Amino acid sequence: MRQQAVAVLSEKNGRLGEAISWSEESFNAFPIDEAYLIEDLLIELCRECGDADQVETVAWQRSDRLAGSRGSLLRSA
Repeated sequence: MRQQAVAVLSEKNGRLGEAISWSEESFNAFPIDEAYLIEDLLIELCRECGDADQVETVAWQRSDRLAGSRGSLLRSA
């Protein structure tokens, strides 16, 4: 996944905004069952830049996808 590699390289070079953009693009470009590592990277990058709202959004989306997870149970109640 080229976008993920570019995201990691951008982060290592202090270009956090670009790293997040590449991670989001990569996450949206692949089927969800292939995107868990990208999702982890996106959460980590958003934490690093202090974007708690985006961290929460991505984490809830992951939780909703996991059948039987507490998040999906809470949302369906």
